[in-house]
Parts: sequence; C-alpha cells; structure tokens
Amino acid sequence: LDALSPAGAPDRALEALAAAGRAGVARPELARWRDQATWRLVLDALQRGQVPRASGLVRGDVAVGPPDEALGAQVLELARRTARGLLSALEQVPAHEAAGSRPADALGLLCDLILLLAPGRPPLEGHDRALLERFAFDHLAKIADLAAYVAEGAPDDLELQRRAARHGAQANWVAVDEGGKRELSLRYLAVVERARAGAPDPERVGLALQRAELLVRAGRFVDAIAQAEDVLGLRDLAPTDRALAFHWRGVAVFMRGGSKASLADLDRSIELDPANFMSYYRRCRARWNAGDARGALDDADTFCRGVDGRIAGWPRNVYPYATMMAWRCAVRVKRAASARPALERHVEYFGNASHAGWRLRLAHCQAADGDERAARATLRGALDLVRRNGRIADLAPQVERAAAGRGDAKALVRALQPVVDALDERRSFNAFLP
Repeated sequence: LDALSPAGAPDRALEALAAAGRAGVARPELARWRDQATWRLVLDALQRGQVPRASGLVRGDVAVGPPDEALGAQVLELARRTARGLLSALEQVPAHEAAGSRPADALGLLCDLILLLAPGRPPLEGHDRALLERFAFDHLAKIADLAAYVAEGAPDDLELQRRAARHGAQANWVAVDEGGKRELSLRYLAVVERARAGAPDPERVGLALQRAELLVRAGRFVDAIAQAEDVLGLRDLAPTDRALAFHWRGVAVFMRGGSKASLADLDRSIELDPANFMSYYRRCRARWNAGDARGALDDADTFCRGVDGRIAGWPRNVYPYATMMAWRCAVRVKRAASARPALERHVEYFGNASHAGWRLRLAHCQAADGDERAARATLRGALDLVRRNGRIADLAPQVERAAAGRGDAKALVRALQPVVDALDERRSFNAFLP
C-alpha cells in the first residue's frame, strides 16, 4: 500500500503483491491493487513515450479496465494526446515510409488501448478522427490493423464496416506476427459480421468468403470449413467464387493435418479458376506432405511463373516459401536445374544479405543446368553477401574457391554440393533462410 501511494513506486507494489501471493495471502483486494499498480505503470510508460511497453502491460497483465476512474481518465487522455501527436508526425512522412514504421505501429497499439478504455467510441474525434480514417484506409502496405480499430470505434456505421472489411482483404499482413494475425483476424471477423448485416446481396458472397479466410487465419479450421460449405451450397455462384470456397475449405482441411484430403478441393479450385495462383502454392505444400515431390515441383514452378513480374504485389513471405518448395522438390526428384527459373526471380527481387544462401543454391542450379559461366558469375556476386550473413559467413572460403576454380559444370556441381548441403542443414524449422 505504501508503494501504491502517489509518491510510491508501482513496480515495487507489484513485486510486493507477487510476494504476498507466493506466501499464500488470499485477500480479494490483491487483484484490485495489482491492477491499480499495473495501470500506474501504464501511465508512467506513456509519459515516457514508451508506447510498446504500455501496450504490453495492458495485454499481459490487465483483464478489465482500471479500477480507479480518475486513473483511467488520465491514461485515456494521455493515450489520445500521444496518438494525435503521432498522426501529426506521420502526416508529414511519405506514404511508403510511414506504412509499417514504428510510429504507425505505435498508433495501432494506442488505438487498441483507447478502445479498451472507451469501447464502442471512435479512438479520436473531429479532425483527428478524419485524419486517422484517411491514414488507416489510404496506407495499405504493412498496415492491416488500423482499419479494424477505426471500425470497432463506430460499430453502428455499416458503411464504415464494409469499407474496413474491404481494406482487410487488400492490406498486407506480412508485418504482423503469427500471434498478432490470430488476434487481428478475430477483430476483422467482428468487422465482417457487422458489414454483412448491412451489405447488399451481391456483396454477401464476398464477405462470406472473406470470413472463411479470416477463420483460417484465426486457427478456427472447423468453422472455416463450415463457412466454405455454406458458400458452396449457394445457387448461381460465380466460378471464381466457387473456386475460392473450394480453396479455403481445402486450406482448412490441410491445416487440420489432412494433406491428402485437401487435394480434391485444391484440384477443383484450380480447375474452376486457373489464375488463382495461391491454390497452386497450397496444393504444392499438400502434395509435398503427401509424398508427391514431382507434382509439388510442378505447382511451385507454376506459382513462381504466375507471379513473375508481379512479385511486388504479393506478400513478401509467400514467394520465398514457394521458392523453398521448388528447391526442395527439385532436389528430391534429382532435377536441381528445374528450380533455376524460380531461384533467378527470387534473387532478383530479394537482394539483401539475408537471402545470400539462395544465390548459392542458384549457382548450383545453373551448374546443374550446364551453365558453368553463369554459375561462377553468380558465386562472385554472392560472395560479399555471404560474408555479411552471420549464419553462413564461414562458408565464404568455399564459395570463393568455387568462384575462382576451373573445370566444367559437373566439377562445379561437385564443388558446390557441400555448400548447399550445409545451407539446408542450417535452415531452421519451417523457415526459408539462410
């Protein structure tokens, strides 16, 4: 209690309360005091400009609003003031720099905090509200969360719910981690439910398909299957919509561990809409898990060729995974050269040191394809990137010898084999790097 006084230290209060709990003290006041100490720390973090810390305290330690009305009002006012300051700063930054930046991320965290303290009301009012909406909807790249917060603050504005739902379908989620994607998916599910209530009939199918996708993202695979089946039960469904319904049902079945069982739905999706390249990517993974490496290689190659020239329009994490599948499949069926086109496009688009290993794999493919000159040129271009990649820097001497060596393409393949084997051994679980 002494530490909870205005002149005290809330972090010491939390330590004392934790010690009391460990000592077996069972008093109903403990939870209230703990929340009070935590919200004091939230206020302190906001005063210091530590928005991620403030958000982390709320997400990790507080299940309800602050017990002290005056303290809650202080936190709310400071959160709004901080959000207004961030908006003003972001307004002066070019869109491609603002999107995905730390201030933009902090703005999302502040909106989350404000909505916890004042649910069902816009995070900001007046000119600031209009500016927040414009920023949320006009900056798609790497900003998927702001639109959901804006919509949550005006639940009765059905047009805003429909607009936010459309934004969620277009926005790039790559900057959101897996745990964040599940949470954000649940927010957008609520948006879609509200949007469906006021949507005209032509939009309802699209919203239903988006709901199936969000249920997959949220890990609710049984519900996603049921939603996709509801769509498939509709009459006069457009072929592309039917293809998407089969796609999401197949993905949900796959995510539940049914690789073979998902193939029929993914086959049907591709048959109905051959331009839906994500179905090739999903079927590639299902075929690989089912033991069909040759079929998986065909799908990976089709996907990579399909998005060739449009890579910038795809989530940056998808293409590397497809490249990884093309490489793994090509190695499995002893046709390393067949992965060359996918790898060439990959290294053209991903040129930083983190992707240096893929240049070494490309050199191996080029040598396996009989193109010894191109392979050595690729190695020379990769050498500096390899040295700068801490995970594979020790391979630089082998790469340098291979680049400067003599001999035909077959000899170069033999020289590079230990290098690519070392890369695959270091590849972390379900990752495409190094």
